[in-house]
Amino acid sequence: MRKLDIPKKEFLAYTMYVSDRRSYKTTWRWVIFKVNYGEWVDKSVRFTNGVEVQPMKPTDEFIQWLDEYQNKL
Repeated sequence: MRKLDIPKKEFLAYTMYVSDRRSYKTTWRWVIFKVNYGEWVDKSVRFTNGVEVQPMKPTDEFIQWLDEYQNKL
């Protein structure tokens, strides 16, 4: 499975957006993050100055990567 080379905070924001829109369990975003980065989300990625990363509409590249991963399952 290819990896996306984007900042971790951005990737997490995309997973939050998708999981909210698709009504996935919160744990889904942590698993998808680990699939791409090979590690669990650290608090330094989740928070900036005590504020949690906010969901962000994903790029087409992210959606394509996610579709490839989910179709592989």
